[in-house]
Amino acid sequence: MSLSNIKTIEPNAIYKAEDAAELLQVDKSFVYKAYKSGDLDGKEMGRGVKFLGQDLLRYAGTATPIDERNKAISSAGVPSMDSVQK
Repeated sequence: MSLSNIKTIEPNAIYKAEDAAELLQVDKSFVYKAYKSGDLDGKEMGRGVKFLGQDLLRYAGTATPIDERNKAISSAGVPSMDSVQK
């Protein structure tokens, strides 16, 4: 995976499997296998699968803005919403 293409992935954009494969520089079948195995989050829509840019970035091993925010919150000692008791 080329770092230059990974930086062009927009975290909030929605990508078709073909576009995701091109951006990650892998074969389209590899993207489908990653989705079917649960390694890559996606949503079946129509005849294909669509992926959020942030899921592609996570799969490629780069931090997303949400990951950065969560890391900053946890390092500041602020409890996350997941850990707050109801």
